Amino acid sequence: MALVLTTASAASAGGLGVYEIGAPDQMFATAGRQALARDASTAYTNPAGMTRLKQSTLQVGIQPIYGNVRFDPGAGTTATGGDGGQIVGFVPTLGSFYVHSFTDRIKAGLALNAYLGGGLEYDNKWAGPFFAQDSILQGLAGTLSGAYRVNDWLSIGAGFVTLHTKVKLTTALANLDPGGDARITAEDTAFGFGGKASVLFEMSPTTRLGMTYRSKIDVEMDDAVDLEDVGPLLQAVLEAQGLVGSEVDLDMTFPQSLHAGLYHDLGDTMSMMMSLGWEDWSDFSDLGVSLESDTATSLTVDQNVRDTWHAALGFEYRPRERWRVGAGVAYDSSAMNDKDRTAVLPLSRQWRFGTGFEHDLTDTWTLGFQYTLVDMGNAPLSQTSQRGGTLEGSFDNNEVHVFNFSVRKNF
Repeated sequence: MALVLTTASAASAGGLGVYEIGAPDQMFATAGRQALARDASTAYTNPAGMTRLKQSTLQVGIQPIYGNVRFDPGAGTTATGGDGGQIVGFVPTLGSFYVHSFTDRIKAGLALNAYLGGGLEYDNKWAGPFFAQDSILQGLAGTLSGAYRVNDWLSIGAGFVTLHTKVKLTTALANLDPGGDARITAEDTAFGFGGKASVLFEMSPTTRLGMTYRSKIDVEMDDAVDLEDVGPLLQAVLEAQGLVGSEVDLDMTFPQSLHAGLYHDLGDTMSMMMSLGWEDWSDFSDLGVSLESDTATSLTVDQNVRDTWHAALGFEYRPRERWRVGAGVAYDSSAMNDKDRTAVLPLSRQWRFGTGFEHDLTDTWTLGFQYTLVDMGNAPLSQTSQRGGTLEGSFDNNEVHVFNFSVRKNF
């Protein structure tokens, strides 16, 4: 039973929110996105900003992602096996946003985009199969939002968020007979619901400030544990403990957050954007785990996850009419200390470097391309288990490349 509970608890060890949602502000490393308010992605980033859109508009981002994440085993590793190979690889994603203009004061929006994401797949013969083999923590958000312009300088907005979450974790189990290891997999999908509230202050024609609060979202998952390649002796032990056909329940809380963004025109051809943010990941730290079997057990597992802080700075240059180019940098603090990091999601602090452009083909159509390099640095790891031995080393030079092809249509 302890094996099942340990496996389930690791499934949520490092799920962090996603900034790259298929929006053009990726070229600023998302700096100032709460105040930018000039395309339909504001329906998600700051619903109040929809009042700045003069007409109904659709924004779509086609966003392929490539992750370069590898583990370098250190001298302290006692387990045999390789480095796990390339454990992230290519992931296709998409973001779509629509804003409908009822009047100059009243707007409504719909957004469908990534909310959180992480997925690792190690080679079958790597050194740490008893710590993690495959892990997935993904979330897709649908947001229905509305906005109202109170006066010339103040707009307010709110949104209802539906979150669809998928969790999958596979690790190895030691067979008691000679032969290869068994595998145990916990996998499920579930829905959670939350909300957001936002405000936009337009202090002058050249300066505006936006703030967005997002509530926490509770998700409850339950599914039968899947066992593969189990030998006769291990099968007998699991059956005796009532674990064959048992069900694991996971209660997770995805955190509340508060972000603020500033937009300021430095002149006719240059603008500056800034952002500051806080995410309450310490609320995610306590994971409720229960095992429904002949010997039902429940407990709360402390993941030792801490709050994260975000800061971003970006600039836009308009070299000629209908053209916009930008660049930006952002920093996010680490959600965990080095001593608490696991092989499930080896996250550390993150630097983002973004660039890109947009071009208005006509008054109706806009095309653009944006690129972000997410530098996750070096993430040292040291884990020990009775069967897996010691896994010690580092995920060196972790990086994710995010490409976004953006299209906007005004109606």
